[in-house]
Amino acid sequence: MREIRVKMGEIELTTIPGIVLTTPGLGSGVGMGVYDRKSRMAGMAHIILPDSKILQDPEEDERPYKYADVAVSALLGKMLSLGAKKENLVVKIAGGIDAFNFKENSEIINIGGRNVKAVYNAINEMGLTVANADTGGSSGRILKLNALSGAFYLKIIGKKEAEF
Repeated sequence: MREIRVKMGEIELTTIPGIVLTTPGLGSGVGMGVYDRKSRMAGMAHIILPDSKILQDPEEDERPYKYADVAVSALLGKMLSLGAKKENLVVKIAGGIDAFNFKENSEIINIGGRNVKAVYNAINEMGLTVANADTGGSSGRILKLNALSGAFYLKIIGKKEAEF
């Protein structure tokens, strides 16, 4: 099967069932996979920052999909415009590790936790829920989505890949 690697700050979408989408190297970033059970459309985002509002002009950013608010709405919007239906979507997320584990100023420093919260908020704003999540902790992850079967796979660094 052909694999499309979703790099940091990117989104990918496929309507070709023989494709596997993967987000390699999830640390504090969050991988979000979305699958439409009827059309077999699959999409994935590799989100690395919680909010585009930190910029004065988000339109000038060369990688706008690195932000949770932009990536979630863009990916889901594209899928819906191509015929996906909200009631058929399965959404799963992984990543968002706390790489630094500081006690003081944890809300400011813990970018992983802030990313996870922002992704949940953006998904909820679109009227969807997360079917499964594996976030936090200190181990990196790889998230995969098979567009043919709709199966999600998660590899936690140092462990075997498993269906998710």
